[in-house]
Amino acid sequence: MGARSMRRYALSGERIMGPKAVRAGLAHELHAAENMEAALDQIVDAMLLGAPNAQKFTKQQIADYDHETVRDMKAAAAVRKGPHGIKTPEAQEGVAAFKEKRKPSWYVAPVSGRAPL
Repeated sequence: MGARSMRRYALSGERIMGPKAVRAGLAHELHAAENMEAALDQIVDAMLLGAPNAQKFTKQQIADYDHETVRDMKAAAAVRKGPHGIKTPEAQEGVAAFKEKRKPSWYVAPVSGRAPL
């Protein structure tokens, strides 16, 4: 949620429901109650497919540039050279898994009792 929306809702105490919460940036998606588990499973599965070190690096970059614009982040990234390029073993495994249409070696199926999506 951006600062402008946060200011409004924090000061007004308004309740934010459904589509309004999505528009304000408080929620990413809106699902019917009966579809919640399936939607959650898809998100968790997608996150589990991400390369752990690349995710760690991405989370750190987001934390470092929390108040900057995407344009500022791109400019700063162009100047810096991070250790997480396409030459790392992790990146090579990710590319190989994609090409071979298989899950990457770091993937661990969610513990939900259901098969991964």
